Amino acid sequence: MSEIPQSLPVHPRTRQRLHELSVKDISDSYNDTRRQLFETLQSLLADPGDTIEDQMNTLIKNYQNLCTLQASSINLTARLANAKDSFRSLCEQCDPVDPLTWYQYASGELMAPRLAALFQEEQSVSKETRLSREDVLLSALKYIWNDPTAMIPDEQNDDLYIEGGKIELHCPITYKPFETPMISKKCNHVFDRLGIENYLHGYPSRDCPQSGCSQKLTMSDFQEDDLMKLRCKIAKVKKKPAKTEALDVI
Repeated sequence: MSEIPQSLPVHPRTRQRLHELSVKDISDSYNDTRRQLFETLQSLLADPGDTIEDQMNTLIKNYQNLCTLQASSINLTARLANAKDSFRSLCEQCDPVDPLTWYQYASGELMAPRLAALFQEEQSVSKETRLSREDVLLSALKYIWNDPTAMIPDEQNDDLYIEGGKIELHCPITYKPFETPMISKKCNHVFDRLGIENYLHGYPSRDCPQSGCSQKLTMSDFQEDDLMKLRCKIAKVKKKPAKTEALDVI
């Protein structure tokens, strides 16, 4: 029989040490990397070169890797927190350690929880996080880079597409390509700023100009649509003719 118990309930005096056990917070590193990727995206679209296709695909892959690492970090933090809560709760149900119970714990007559085992038993935790503006645009890239009019799957189901659906890059009021797309916070319909301003001019509020929508709108209900602006920028880049080298005429 071992004279040393394999596990003991946490002593009240050491609970502070248990509280201090945590996953290192590297959220600032994730945020800095995200900002750098977003700045790279803006630079590529502002001055696209001959290698933009490869650069954009690399950017998309790097962002997906970042999301995977950050999700793993968040999951690890949540699993450890749950394991610590379970550990504390189970320890409170254990007999306190004294000269008699020490040998009972050593012999296996009494059992105490093990934090490592509880952590291993913890299931993956899905935790919703609020997406930043950079996240919304970077996550959309893998869908709209090859086709700026492509639908984006539902956030909760990455496989959910609207079959055959396309996003129109022309304002339904002016029938021209978007210059400054504005999205309604009430119904999510998008119009060019000039078109919606002219449509609402002289009215305290007016029905949404989108066919079939009866929402009452004012200009205060609109904000710039960053995602539509990204679609339009990509569409312009895609339309630019590929650069060709001049050939010497013999």
